[in-house]
Amino acid sequence: MQFVRASVLLTVALLIAGPALAVDENFDMLDDAIALPDGVYLPDATIAVVNADDSAANYQDRLITAGYTSTLIPVSSDYSVLSQYDMVLLPVSHAVPAHYYTLDALAGDYHSYVSEGGKLWIGQPNPYQMPDNTAEITWAPYDLTVNTSYTLDDCPSIIVDPDHCIAQGVSGSDLPMAGDAVREMGPEWHVVAEGPSTGLPAVFIACYGSGACLVELGHPSPNALCPYTDAGFYNMIFCLVEEDPSPADPTTWGSIKSAFE
Repeated sequence: MQFVRASVLLTVALLIAGPALAVDENFDMLDDAIALPDGVYLPDATIAVVNADDSAANYQDRLITAGYTSTLIPVSSDYSVLSQYDMVLLPVSHAVPAHYYTLDALAGDYHSYVSEGGKLWIGQPNPYQMPDNTAEITWAPYDLTVNTSYTLDDCPSIIVDPDHCIAQGVSGSDLPMAGDAVREMGPEWHVVAEGPSTGLPAVFIACYGSGACLVELGHPSPNALCPYTDAGFYNMIFCLVEEDPSPADPTTWGSIKSAFE
């Protein structure tokens, strides 16, 4: 797989939308009254965005700002498609019932893709309308179960590993917040940022075989209830795609579990 080096870093100061007037019935951290952008299609890409939600266009816009091009691929894409790209990105709400069972059936394809050198970016799964609004994200290479609940008291995030490449030159407010609540996670995940109120993971990463997987639980839209900056986005993609992420570091499940007791 060949990587394309980012050439542009643009930092944009974003204002946090006030929660008082926001309506978010589907728990995706986006005000339901906000108009969604049209999709963007760019050919000859080394980064694929799975076409599972309108947030895919927001990710594509941010990739352009970071100096990358991307292309949309169907949710049904298997290893033969995934393996054509250096990185595959799953957008917000890809774990809703309309897509969950397709991705669950493709879990082995995703594991093989990462194991053989692919870089997988898992955006906020947001399993809205799944049983109990909770789902095991089986296509992640390590154990991960999330629920749609979140609190804006976790905005902005705090960085818990300032030495990680994702954290270099940015603060917690530059990174996504915990827009899904992690219920269970494997010890292999390395947490970089978490919510200051609940202590729940917001940004975490792990190596797997020859590849790596990043999970971030925010929303890429500039209209999100807790937006993150282009500087934070750039760090996440650069660390995942072009740097060697930190080796898997055991995460203490007790500290996460305590938030629900």
